[in-house]
Amino acid sequence: MLGRLFGKGVPAYLWIAIFYIVYVGVIAAPEVFGDIVGSEDAAADTTTITEKVEQVLSEQLFAITLFSGQAFAVTWTTIFIILGFLASWIEVMRATKARDFSGNDWMSLIVTVGALLLFVGVGWFGTTAFMIVPLVGIGDLLLDRYVGQAVARRDFGVPFGADGGS
Repeated sequence: MLGRLFGKGVPAYLWIAIFYIVYVGVIAAPEVFGDIVGSEDAAADTTTITEKVEQVLSEQLFAITLFSGQAFAVTWTTIFIILGFLASWIEVMRATKARDFSGNDWMSLIVTVGALLLFVGVGWFGTTAFMIVPLVGIGDLLLDRYVGQAVARRDFGVPFGADGGS
């Protein structure tokens, strides 16, 4: 079961979405949702939930001094973007092994559509940090289609550029 979850069964970017939900919904919840319930100042606060989540995600965790002498601020948004690239690279590797991961296609579609709906429809998912999940998902769907097709053509000996007479 665990091999299926961490292996070929679940798209890698689903874990970023889960990490995001845990981070914002549990760890950062007091900072994000604390003013919404029971505060007298909550009625006067015009900050949207998306803006509050963006503020929490934009807080500097630490800085890396670059060769130029400038400091690069690492934030939670930076971490989510790095995780998005890692997930994308994992999905590229999976796309090149189409035979091994063909069951991943429908899961990729479900996760991508779900992430897109959350991004555009639920306030605290409409952030730069979460935007990486549907973007990686769309890229994964395209990779599954085009790279998978190229692998199939190679396996069956169909020359590239051959359209099969259509």
